[in-house]
Amino acid sequence: MLLGATALLTLVVTKTLGAADESAAAHRVMCELFRAAAGTYTPPAIAPTPRIIQEKVDAVNMSVAPKAWQDLFSDDDNTNSSCKLTGTDKERTEKSEGETKWEEWCAAKKKAKELNIGVNSEGEYPQIRSPVQLAAARVEIQKMAAQTEQLAKTATELKAFLTDPNQNKIQSELNKALYGGDGTTTKPTVGVSTGEQTNDDSYCRTTNAAKSITGDFLCLCGTSAAATKECSQYYTPTRTDGNAAIDKDWGDLKASCGETDLGQPTAEGIRAAIATWKTELNLKNSGSEIKAFLGKSSAGDGTDCNGQATKTCIVYDDYFKKTGGKKLSSLPWLAALNEAAKHLRAAENKEQVLRATVAQMEAIEKTVEETYKRAATGQLVDEQPSKTQRQNTASQQAANPGVECGSITEKPKCVDNCEWKGEEKTGKCEVNTTKVAEQATQPGKDGATETGETKTTDKCGQAKTPEECAAVKGDIPKDKKSVCGWIEGKCQDYSFLVNKKLALRVAAAFVSLVF
Repeated sequence: MLLGATALLTLVVTKTLGAADESAAAHRVMCELFRAAAGTYTPPAIAPTPRIIQEKVDAVNMSVAPKAWQDLFSDDDNTNSSCKLTGTDKERTEKSEGETKWEEWCAAKKKAKELNIGVNSEGEYPQIRSPVQLAAARVEIQKMAAQTEQLAKTATELKAFLTDPNQNKIQSELNKALYGGDGTTTKPTVGVSTGEQTNDDSYCRTTNAAKSITGDFLCLCGTSAAATKECSQYYTPTRTDGNAAIDKDWGDLKASCGETDLGQPTAEGIRAAIATWKTELNLKNSGSEIKAFLGKSSAGDGTDCNGQATKTCIVYDDYFKKTGGKKLSSLPWLAALNEAAKHLRAAENKEQVLRATVAQMEAIEKTVEETYKRAATGQLVDEQPSKTQRQNTASQQAANPGVECGSITEKPKCVDNCEWKGEEKTGKCEVNTTKVAEQATQPGKDGATETGETKTTDKCGQAKTPEECAAVKGDIPKDKKSVCGWIEGKCQDYSFLVNKKLALRVAAAFVSLVF
């Protein structure tokens, strides 16, 4: 008799334990889906912001602009608004790309003052005293400011996607997956997250399945008839056939998932949870169709799922039918989760591009600072003309000295190859043709005349006899037999004589041009 009692007790305990954890594996799957969808998306923090970088670059750019341009703008907020301008100032605003651009330039003027750019002789941005250095800095910094402006536009668009929920749609898709509806619902709601509460069929079955993760989770773990902790030892449903009790049951059900870190949602976390759910699904062949369900079904095919003990399951047959069914990708909460994962991946990519864009802007900002400082210390450009530049300038002046002289309007500055003709105040600066002719026939440095010919007169002049004169080494002029020739009782350079004649012709031409 004792043996019979023991056997009966064992049977009861076994059946009780079986009911207690019959849907435990499915419960764990739904907990994973809950964690994947319940996080709150937080946009990445980017520092420094693109706007801060652009403001600084614009301020430096404004500080090297011509004074006439700087004077168009005010650093006073009371006078910065272009809508307060009238007449000529208003016309100037409209020509300067409108009110928005005007405000940006005014902000740049104000920022330049705030940073003391070009105010003191020392500091981070000392004065650029050299006009040459200032002009060079202006050209370089304007180019970099334009680059920064384009990068800032790109960064602004990227940041807008990341920070604007209406653009990235991440949170709305997560809410849609978790609670159903259009993404604005933020807690389980009868008729939105589930079907209507008329009975278990309308609440969890027929066309109302898969409306949301919370709805499927609540339906999976049963009604109050499933009172032996079928899903979890920490959860006992209170829902009856005609009463949703959704608030209390959902609070208890999500707590049964244990400590849940609802941090930043990720595309990887979502895809992993979906993969786990697919693995846990029960797929059974039933004639020519496939039966699909999650949880415990005494019948083994999900046809008996009704929320009672041994029947705590949720059916997905419509999404696995061979004919006349729906695509699995259209399952409401699954579709929303996939959309959320897609948007999260897009956000990750845009964040990478944004960080790279900001890094590029920072590099330009640093170059702008270095350019300004080099100009302030006189190191941006070499203000001393090179030897080639000096030779080119000399050649240009020799070819047309009248251009240089004619541009001089003051007598004290009318020197060198120029001479002042007329009264001190009413006269004009003209070419000194005598000096031009003399310089054209005089050897310059390194044995060169003003026409650039290498001199050989020293070699020819050293010859004392016709024989020595004929033996001088060097470049023999065309149509000549030697470098030098014995002319008028002395050895002379043929090429020098030719250049002298040419110079005299040039001088004569200048004289005829002037007079």
